[in-house]
Amino acid sequence: LCLQSQIKKVDSLIQVLSKHKKEDTSKVILLNELSDLYAVIDIYKTLYYAEEAKTLSEKLGYTRGTANSYLNYGMYHWKTADYKNSLLKIDSSLLLFEQLNDKKGISAGYRIKGNVYSNLGNYSIGIDFQSQSQAISEKISDYKGIAACLNNIGILYYELEDYETAKKYYFESMDVRKNLMKDGDLSYTYNNIALIHERQNNFDSAHVYYDKCIG
Repeated sequence: LCLQSQIKKVDSLIQVLSKHKKEDTSKVILLNELSDLYAVIDIYKTLYYAEEAKTLSEKLGYTRGTANSYLNYGMYHWKTADYKNSLLKIDSSLLLFEQLNDKKGISAGYRIKGNVYSNLGNYSIGIDFQSQSQAISEKISDYKGIAACLNNIGILYYELEDYETAKKYYFESMDVRKNLMKDGDLSYTYNNIALIHERQNNFDSAHVYYDKCIG
């Protein structure tokens, strides 16, 4: 369901982009949004649109656009397991976001860094970055960001085999996401809760949450 939602958003943005003839900051925003959305559909298109956004941003002197394109580069390298370059690109984006005092951008950078360190097996560092991201998201009332951090911290505790703590964070993420309108990411949290129940041999409970994923 979440993937279908992403595909619909991508199709809609591609139509908007095809009609947008000006080489301006609005086009940069569209390119970066497409780059971000493609991360769960076609990661190589994430790279393509990040490159397009960066080129146009630098031509326009649009710092926020450049920062977001670096963030999307970081996403691409994370998804393709090039963790060194992922961290380098995220740090480049964070430097620009800090110059702009863009709290949402900084929070997103910390969140992706947390994911990178999670994949590297450095779970304590991963939790620290997710917690920093969550704190910033709370200050700016970015509830989607808060929910993502809570879910990511749950994943880290799952990897540490601390299932009760993982469930605690998943349920907190679920509660936030339930209050967001049309948040397709809720299905991810349901799936993660189901995985814990499955790991603990609570198969009936696992089926309940798997059903919620598709319901």
